Amino acid sequence: MGCHMSTVSRELGIPFKTAEDIVARLSTQENRSILHNNCKEAVDFKEQNPEFLAGIKQATRNDGSTKRTAE
Repeated sequence: MGCHMSTVSRELGIPFKTAEDIVARLSTQENRSILHNNCKEAVDFKEQNPEFLAGIKQATRNDGSTKRTAE
């Protein structure tokens, strides 16, 4: 998990020291458990309330960057 998170963080432009700090905090068993439970709750919520996210779409700007917009 740590290697992938470091790579993603750096690709997002997060400084190396900050990325490593994030990975270190996520690597503790307690924090991994909390992250897992929060992700599971988010998936369960989406499954029970699909209309909640139905109004959000990904729009691409002319320069290739993206932004979220409501329909």
